Amino acid sequence: MKVIISSSDKNIISEIDSISERDLSFQSYSKLKYSSDESFWSSQAHEIKYCGTHIARHQVNVLEDISLQTVDAPNVVSLFFVENGLIQCNSVNDGLWEIGALQHNLIYNSYNTNETHFKKQKDLRLTIVSFAPDYFMQLSEGGGRVTDTIATNVVSGKSFSLRSAPNLRLNLQMLQLLNGLDQAGYNAAVERLLTEAKVLELLALQIGQLHLEENLVSGRKLTAMDIRKLHDVRDIILSDLSANFTLSSLSREVGLNVYKLKFGFKFLFGQPVFQYLKEARLRYAAKQISLDTRPISEIA
Repeated sequence: MKVIISSSDKNIISEIDSISERDLSFQSYSKLKYSSDESFWSSQAHEIKYCGTHIARHQVNVLEDISLQTVDAPNVVSLFFVENGLIQCNSVNDGLWEIGALQHNLIYNSYNTNETHFKKQKDLRLTIVSFAPDYFMQLSEGGGRVTDTIATNVVSGKSFSLRSAPNLRLNLQMLQLLNGLDQAGYNAAVERLLTEAKVLELLALQIGQLHLEENLVSGRKLTAMDIRKLHDVRDIILSDLSANFTLSSLSREVGLNVYKLKFGFKFLFGQPVFQYLKEARLRYAAKQISLDTRPISEIA
């Protein structure tokens, strides 16, 4: 696949080669790290590939508004995770689609876009896990309505994404798995097994989240708007772990009654609000202690 990069006034400023069909048929485990310093961006990338799977992790400072167009994009099913930043796509079949910080989606033919827009921004962090269509169908067999719909589109050659609904939100477990993809193993065999295990867990978590939210809506326990507000509550909590929240203050801030906040949060995230906050604080504290740069009393 060739990626053509253009400036905001539509002038072509660079062309690069990216993921190809060959990357998805690569039999042995391989990884590559590289950086790029251009007038329009500075970036660091980490690519991993093994049979049927291609992983690309990007950290980019976009120095000016740019757009990307693709030529000869391979057919892939991609798990699309944005930890920070904003991306806008004009897809071939579905029009404008936007994905931002702490959001994810599952897309067939994610690289097949008319244009992908990157606004000037710092610290864009993006991970794309791509599967060869046949391999994805093996992995997701029996996954339910959503994965069956994707499989149908794969067979017919049609693009598919979940973009008709709001993007799903990244949770702590997903973030840990994504950041663990950069970790080295004892040797190539161990490293491949660890990487593959993380990728499969990411796929399982994503499919599980899809079905949970679908069941919540179809069961009429929570509306799609309620679910978005509950995700907003979680984002508020994670944005300031030292704050002293109350259920009343959170419900007022997002416009959701306390009853729906209590039952909906536990149903959606598996824990009551304050247990979730306590775990998030402990995870943060553990990370800070491991860095060994601040006194424990200050972290506490």
